[in-house]
This record gives sequence, structure tokens and C-alpha cells, in this order.
Amino acid sequence: MTVKALLFDLDGLLVDSEPLSRRAWNEVIARVGHTLSDEVFMQMVGRSESEVRTLFERVFGPDFPFERVTRLRQAHFLEALAREGVPPKPGAHDLLAYVTRRGLAKAVASSTSRAMAEAKLRSAGLRDFFEVIVTGEDVPRAKPAPDLFLEAARRLNLPPEACVVLEDSSVGVQAAHAAGMRCILIPDVQPLSAEIVNLATWQLRSLAEVPALLERLRTNGRDPLQAGSA
Repeated sequence: MTVKALLFDLDGLLVDSEPLSRRAWNEVIARVGHTLSDEVFMQMVGRSESEVRTLFERVFGPDFPFERVTRLRQAHFLEALAREGVPPKPGAHDLLAYVTRRGLAKAVASSTSRAMAEAKLRSAGLRDFFEVIVTGEDVPRAKPAPDLFLEAARRLNLPPEACVVLEDSSVGVQAAHAAGMRCILIPDVQPLSAEIVNLATWQLRSLAEVPALLERLRTNGRDPLQAGSA
């Protein structure tokens, strides 16, 4: 089916927020006497708050003060965001301008809270591109369940097969696959298994490459990068 909408993940895909997020987590977790390892942080990428709670209680123990740490982390992150900002990922502005010119629908679908999503998009100068923003507060299940992407498609009044997801995380690729949507994988900080890479329809190096892919889909009717093509 013709591509009619792009559904964007946020952190690590549209905005380069992972370094600031990591620093905020490091500092608040250190305050309660723990250290956040690279391995644990990578397991957090793309996960919902409830899943991160389960992870922390498994790693740091059942008495870990998750709610206190989460409040501190959000305050610390928003202060740093106001002070330093987060940049858009390379190619984000140009891609969104291209999508707007093409008349394609677009939405953000992120497991983060609405307040955090809005703040990051505004900081990166991307907020005005989106009328539809679906967050973890809007659906019962976070990625890798398909709920976020299916809700975004519902709000755009489009079937799943008309939507293409852009993702950087393993849980995001799984969610797109579960939703029955094609997926453009643009890896960021999280190492990805061959199984995850194979679930994606296309893999690109940056958002800057997406317009050329969409042009091939539009002009050729099929894409030479599609799995199974020569």
C-alpha cells in the first residue's frame, strides 16, 4: 500500500536526548547509593516507566526508591533541558519539511510522558511539525506492544499498512512489526541483534536518507532495498 503517514519515535530518533537522559539518571541514582551500568541503561532504552521500575527493582533490589528517583530524574532532566537544550538528530528538520511538502501525515509515538515529549520537541524546534503526539500515558501497553503505533494510526484515521514507523530501538522495531507496519530502522546508541535488524523493512544510517527512500517508493512503486529484492 502507498505510504500515507510516518510515525516517529522520539528519543534517539528525532532528538538526541539519550546523552542528557543518561547523565540525569547517573546523577540521581548515585544520590541513592547505586551506579547505573551501561548494560542496564541500554535495557532501559525505549521502555515504559513501569518496565524501568521492574528492571531497577531486579538490579538494585526491591527496596529501591523508584518513585523518588523518578521525580528527581525528571526535575534534573528538565532543568538541564532548559539550560542546555537537546538538538534534533541530523536530518530531522529537512525530513519533516519534506514530509510536510509531500502532504504525508505524521505523528510522534513515544513511551515517555507527555510533559517530557512536549519539552523535548520544543527544545529541538520540532514541536510545530506535529498535530498528533501519542505517549505512554495514552495507551495501556508500551513498546514492544503495538499500542502506541496503532493509536497513532487511529488518530490519523489510517490503516496500519498505510503507515511507516521510524525507530532506533529494539522494542520499537518489535512494536512496529506487531502493529503490522513497515519500519525504517535508524540505529542510535543501543546495540541491535540480527533478529531485530531482520524485523525492520529497511535500515538506514540517518534521517537524512529517508527522503530518498520515500521518493523511490513514490516513483518506482517498489523499493530496491525491500527485503527479498535483488
